[in-house]
Amino acid sequence: MNSNKQIENIDVENIIWLIYIVLIFLALLSNYYEKNGIINNNYKDKLDSKNINIVIFIVLLLIYIYFLLISYDKYKNDPNNINYTSLIGNIVNVISGLIFLYVSINIGIIEPIEL
Repeated sequence: MNSNKQIENIDVENIIWLIYIVLIFLALLSNYYEKNGIINNNYKDKLDSKNINIVIFIVLLLIYIYFLLISYDKYKNDPNNINYTSLIGNIVNVISGLIFLYVSINIGIIEPIEL
């Protein structure tokens, strides 16, 4: 991999770190809504928490796919053991991201019954 491509990848990774910071704040907001939803039995807050989590996992999945593509490119250009191991790790990350996204989408929220 040439040095220009490496520098470009580092610049993208810096942006990804900033995205992670935003995701941390979104996760804190999601936890706030979830906690409020539990305490007040508020369906809307629980739903807001779920939707924020779905957004978080979609963004994470896109990041994992980006790293998978970079890893594949490195392995394709230099098929050594460390690049192979990195590729396998990134494949597992994408699979785990898909699983977490699936769970976030399909987790049930029980609407309170008004008496």
